[in-house]
Amino acid sequence: MRLKSTNSAHSKSIKKMMASSKSLLTPSLKRLTDSSSMKSLRKVIIIEVVASKLDDSKMAERKEKYKIIIKWKQCDKYHLEKKIDFEIPNSSYTGLSFPYNGPNSKDILQLSVMEEGSDICSAAWTQEIMVKDLLGEIIAVTRNSLQFSIRQFSLYYFTVEIGSISLQSNYSTLILNNFDTYDAVSYIDPKLFLLPVSPIGVSGGTAAFYKLVLKSPEKMNNQSSNHFIGKNSDHAEDEISFYVGKTSLCSNFETATCNIYLRELLKFTFEYAGILKASEDNESIDETSLELLVIRNLYDGKKKTAFTRSKNRFFNS
Repeated sequence: MRLKSTNSAHSKSIKKMMASSKSLLTPSLKRLTDSSSMKSLRKVIIIEVVASKLDDSKMAERKEKYKIIIKWKQCDKYHLEKKIDFEIPNSSYTGLSFPYNGPNSKDILQLSVMEEGSDICSAAWTQEIMVKDLLGEIIAVTRNSLQFSIRQFSLYYFTVEIGSISLQSNYSTLILNNFDTYDAVSYIDPKLFLLPVSPIGVSGGTAAFYKLVLKSPEKMNNQSSNHFIGKNSDHAEDEISFYVGKTSLCSNFETATCNIYLRELLKFTFEYAGILKASEDNESIDETSLELLVIRNLYDGKKKTAFTRSKNRFFNS
């Protein structure tokens, strides 16, 4: 398997989501998000319509125009839905975004075909696919998303096959910032590291750490292949929020009216490169693979380490 880094048109969809607070969510989902019990970390699926076409040989005698409806249905006590519809063939970018509720959810993506302008309210044909079945092996990594294989489905008008549609699933992680908008979590290209990764024994703490080895350190402006270490992010939502916020602040120091003391203080925090999808078992990765915080390895280049506690008049650190 070869992973490739690419920037597809769906990145525009991600930017639109971040530009307006909770723009990807329906009113019902907004109410859920506003609940104090809800987490600020949002895992999102974006279904892109890569291609949709009619079979000319079978449609030569038919003059009807057809509309396809793609609907996401959350199959739990909330029964939330979100959908898009468009005429086929479709030449413009079309995508449907919705929250991802994990590999154990029973959420469904429903494909339906209707005759354009028909008075009939029910669809002429419907197919349901489990959302988790649209994922699987990750074939490409962009800065803000993971991409899965393109899936093609036949379209029918009742029992007559009229064409096909190709869908690509993309997975992104968004985190709520202090301005009530979303920042995208950045992913690192797994091709930069030797996979699979191996766990490291540590004393204290609950998070697991993993040894990371850079294939070509110079590609990340580093001198050592052990420059980074991986930390399991399963229970590190606040930590992810901190590093994403830090990255955003540091990238705007020259133009933003930033506290100069904060700028100096952030120099003492861990170097952070992003999130790495990796596995302990094999080189290939999928949605269920580990998500590791890639941070500076303080053991790199050191023979012995020591913990230092400093005090000043106002703070202990």
